[in-house]
Amino acid sequence: EPSDYTADKMTEDILAVVDTCGVEDFMIWGFSFGGKIGRYVATHAEHVTKIVLMGTPLGPYISNEFRQYMADFCAHWTPILQVNRFLDTSSLSKEDREFMENNNVSAMMAWGQAMLNWPTIEPTDFHCPVLWLVGSEDRVAMITVRQYERCLPDSQVQLHIVDGLDHGQVFDEIDKVFVTMLAFTQSSQPANTACT
Repeated sequence: EPSDYTADKMTEDILAVVDTCGVEDFMIWGFSFGGKIGRYVATHAEHVTKIVLMGTPLGPYISNEFRQYMADFCAHWTPILQVNRFLDTSSLSKEDREFMENNNVSAMMAWGQAMLNWPTIEPTDFHCPVLWLVGSEDRVAMITVRQYERCLPDSQVQLHIVDGLDHGQVFDEIDKVFVTMLAFTQSSQPANTACT
């Protein structure tokens, strides 16, 4: 159900694990979807001392492409899942069979639909220093970089643009950002400047 994947519900779940484990303070490192969830935790919990966001846009930005992807995904999979108990999977295309075998389609539909309604996170919403790592070729994240660049000095967000990398490459080519991440997590200074 999409209600299982609201920003508030996911934040509550993460903080419940943190509390159960007896963790008082912690840092978050999140890439893409993980960064989107992490940014809600970091804006709602005083326990978060720092957060590293990789390939994660700020603000209200959900691309029209993602909205269309979710609409198409749900239109394709909803009728299949409705007859799932009685479905002869051999009637599906090879691609659909493999996708069903390797993914939790119901969960993907639920979190995708829920994410369309997640609240906006502004740079000034964070309670802790933030390292915002974005590949210069990550079109979606770069849209929000341009939107917020001027207000970053008034926030705890430190921007680091990684030249030539797209969304996935920021993660796949971790060696190009690891030194920056390590310096950020080990520093005692708050992040309050933008840099490239």
